[in-house]
Amino acid sequence: MALRRGKLTRQPCEECGDPRVEAHHDDYSKPLAVRWLCRADHGAWHEAKGPGLIPADALREFKRRNR
Repeated sequence: MALRRGKLTRQPCEECGDPRVEAHHDDYSKPLAVRWLCRADHGAWHEAKGPGLIPADALREFKRRNR
């Protein structure tokens, strides 16, 4: 939603420069703070740091902000 509204601009992968990226959130309570990673580097990030958890209150806030 933030991409369509112009609040975010897709960037190349911050690890390898690949233009085909996914948005990764370190903290879902900050929905506009994203890390742009290609699929391989996104998977590697989660492999190294775990699946990550979304606290219920952060998820509610994320959904509220992105309606």
